[in-house]
Amino acid sequence: MSLDILRKKATEDSGSAEPQIPYLRARSLLPFFYNSLSDKSQQVRSSALLAIQNFGPQGELLFIEGVTKEENPKVKEQCCLGLGRIGVQTFRTLLLTLADSDQSVRDAAVTAILKNMTVQEVLEEFGTKGH
Repeated sequence: MSLDILRKKATEDSGSAEPQIPYLRARSLLPFFYNSLSDKSQQVRSSALLAIQNFGPQGELLFIEGVTKEENPKVKEQCCLGLGRIGVQTFRTLLLTLADSDQSVRDAAVTAILKNMTVQEVLEEFGTKGH
């Protein structure tokens, strides 16, 4: 994705974790990508998920806010899928999403867990932490 390439290029050139070009900063790009999660095109939604995921902790937080605060079920579904792509550390958030009032959101949370996490990974992540 060309926007992600630009973001990486700006970061490399500045030597800092945050790009020096204002419109390439997370606070500028993340809302744009988040709005793209409701696009009609599956390709656009998938690209937006990948772009948000590539922002690391900021992207993860945006997905968490999406599943907990968003009213649009289609966007919540995409946020569930994004959390699944991030990894097993999002398991608890996805478990909470299983109580959502919308069946499609619950289904997306189940899909995210089943596609991206194994029982062994969940046990390794949470088994020794007194959970």
